[in-house]
Amino acid sequence: MAAKSHQQLSPYSPTLKTMATGPTSGSLIWEQKKKKAGILEALADSDCGWFYRRDADTFKQIPGTPIAYWMPASLVGAFNEGRSIDVDSDYTGSPNITGDNGKYLRFHWEIAQSRKEGKWRTYSKGGEFRRWYGNLIHVVDWGNPARQFYCNNKTSTLLPEKYWYQGGITYTMLTSGKACFRYIQNGCIWDKSGPVICRLGNHFKTWLAFLNSHVAQQCLDALNPTMNLQVKDVKSLPLLHECDEVEGSALVDECVAISKSDWDSFETSWGFKRHPLV
Repeated sequence: MAAKSHQQLSPYSPTLKTMATGPTSGSLIWEQKKKKAGILEALADSDCGWFYRRDADTFKQIPGTPIAYWMPASLVGAFNEGRSIDVDSDYTGSPNITGDNGKYLRFHWEIAQSRKEGKWRTYSKGGEFRRWYGNLIHVVDWGNPARQFYCNNKTSTLLPEKYWYQGGITYTMLTSGKACFRYIQNGCIWDKSGPVICRLGNHFKTWLAFLNSHVAQQCLDALNPTMNLQVKDVKSLPLLHECDEVEGSALVDECVAISKSDWDSFETSWGFKRHPLV
């Protein structure tokens, strides 16, 4: 990065492929031939469409200084001009860890309904790719003896009390694809696999809409291209404009309602009443 500019041949950047014999090797050789042809074409014509030239200082605007050569200048500039979710919310990096899931964690259908309102609480643990609503299938023992264990056991962590039962926006930390953010109601507890952004107030719908947008995904791809979506990555996302108060709120409400209706159509939901095929 000492040089003043950075050049990259986008689709032909080196990629990691598994070496093997047979068809896989042939495919790898073919990919290498295509890369070579593309690189030669780009060197001969920088206007080919996959030759990028950027000032190296541009990347310093992005937290962590990733070489996100594909990002448009306007989106890179948003990291300086936009506001982070920290401004509008409360967000802890110390989620609950039971230290013994086999003892303290259950699927909600394993617990009698009469007992759920006592020591058992809905537990957010991330789950499969799903946006807007859902993936609430676990409950955690939240009785006094259990909380004492989380507090004192060396491999456990007790969620700070000010975050107990706080609703907001949750997401799946471990993902092999796109990020997904969901509404989570009050009364829940969460662990590191399904963190919750809470106390959003009137900004809740704006942030939920933005976090599930293509723009936010582009930013996350630059901030952290790995499978683990870290708290610091979400905190680094820049919001430039508020959603229109009427239209934006209505669209978010509709997305949440559709997702909830779909989630409640199956037996794994608390609100299941009838299968859609019956």
